[in-house]
Amino acid sequence: MCTILYSQEFYNLCAEYGIEPTERNPNKDYVSSDDNDEYELLSYKEEIYGTIYTPPSNFVPENFTLIENGEEVDIDKMCSELISENSSLIGIDLSNPKVKEIHDILKESDINNGYQIFLRKNATFMSWINNNSTLSTAIHETNHAIDGKIEYCNPNDIAKYFSLGHIYITDLKYDDTKHYSIVEETIPEKLKIGSRYELYIEGTKKASANRFNVLLDELNAYTGDAWFQVNFRRSGLPKESKYYTTSQFQIDGVIDFMIYLEYYLKSARLNYPDTYNKIISQPNTIKYIQYIWIKAEEVIEASYIYITDNKYSKYIFFKNNLLELSARDKLKEIYLDDAISELDLIEIEHTNYNHWQKRYFNYDFSH
Repeated sequence: MCTILYSQEFYNLCAEYGIEPTERNPNKDYVSSDDNDEYELLSYKEEIYGTIYTPPSNFVPENFTLIENGEEVDIDKMCSELISENSSLIGIDLSNPKVKEIHDILKESDINNGYQIFLRKNATFMSWINNNSTLSTAIHETNHAIDGKIEYCNPNDIAKYFSLGHIYITDLKYDDTKHYSIVEETIPEKLKIGSRYELYIEGTKKASANRFNVLLDELNAYTGDAWFQVNFRRSGLPKESKYYTTSQFQIDGVIDFMIYLEYYLKSARLNYPDTYNKIISQPNTIKYIQYIWIKAEEVIEASYIYITDNKYSKYIFFKNNLLELSARDKLKEIYLDDAISELDLIEIEHTNYNHWQKRYFNYDFSH
């Protein structure tokens, strides 16, 4: 069985690989928060976050044609819109009540993240909403769409990521590394569980394009999705919005892909030296890994008060009988030596096991 946690993406993957899906009730209100609670984000220096991408003068090779929906795409125009630090509302129909409502929610609650995604690929974003997906899912999936399109904005075929309102460039070429299913070669058996492992590690082995750059793309999308959830809670907007309340507050996708990143590095180091040496010799790739790891840790930190103030969210994170390990259990696994040492080897700054003791690890679920 394939358990759908909150993303339409899981349903699509289940269907693609013939796995029977099951879903939680999408109509319940799982949203609750206490805006008076205080939280503390991790403190790191901005300069290690990565390199913001500056587009080259020629976006794509000469005579290259991109066809989308049967029509040729003006690539220069597309790239200018995607890369711009000041994206506009041009082409977005705010006379449509649904579009206007989504626009207003995102502008007020998540202006530097979800709103920027909404502006850059509005048709894709609204297609997810019109398909009865939540804002959380639309942000996640449209972020993937943007990352896929900015591939064409560089003639060197270098992986780039739209992350929290900025574009970051790596040194990764799309065919540079091994498939990310190599995670299975070193990840502990107890972590080979759950729908994400089934679908992303086991289920996509036939997708030859799913290399290290795609693993980073997933971590980026889950992190941005989680930041939307946090920022929506902080905004104080009404929690009865039909576009929001069908999404349970969950950050376990972030945690899973942090684990997969660690064990990809371990498998590459032990078994695929060409892949490993390419990664560790690429300064912009290392900077991006540093950046997205920090953002992932920060959103886990910021999520604590919103996970622990709601019965259902607490159950999913701290107990979750559907899996052998809860999200809390897996968060512990990230900071065990077997995994976190892989980040130390490439000099990625991170917090440690003790940092999470006070809140997540010592939290009494019975309350």
